[in-house]
Formats: sequence, C-alpha cells, structure tokens
Amino acid sequence: MFVIGLTGGICSGKSTVARLLNEKLGIKCIDADRKAHEVYKQGTPTYDKIIKVFGVDIINPKTKEIERNALGKVVFSSKKKVNLLINCYFT
Repeated sequence: MFVIGLTGGICSGKSTVARLLNEKLGIKCIDADRKAHEVYKQGTPTYDKIIKVFGVDIINPKTKEIERNALGKVVFSSKKKVNLLINCYFT
C-alpha cells in the first residue's frame, strides 16, 4: 500500500488532485482539514477546550460554532498560540 500526501498553499489545487485521484484511479482520499474541523464542532470536548483557551469571541453568535477565520487570526499571531491550539486537540 502506498500513502501519498498532498500539500500546498491555499488554492493550490490539492482538492482537485484528490478528486481526480479518486475519480480516475479509484484512490481513496482522506481530507485532513475536514477531519480536523469535525473534531472541534459544538458539543465536542475539543470545542470546549478551544473556547476555554481562546475565548468566546471566536464563536459565531448565530450558529454557536467556532469561526475558522476568527480562530485563525488569534492563533496564527504567535507560535505560542499555535502550540496552545495543538494542545487543545491532544490533551
């Protein structure tokens, strides 16, 4: 079995390549971004940890879900905050 990792920046074609690998060659693909987003949906332990660490300002007032853009602005402002987010996933 082979494992292929698709990496690249925003809008670099990763999703398109993954779709083509699946459609043309039958290769199953796992979208790690999607899986990571599922882990911090409302009602999960990771959601609670992220809110505790980064505050309620990152929550969409209508949906009560974590706003990825708001979280990103906070988290990617420093390496320390990136590490805090990682700890929310793995502790």
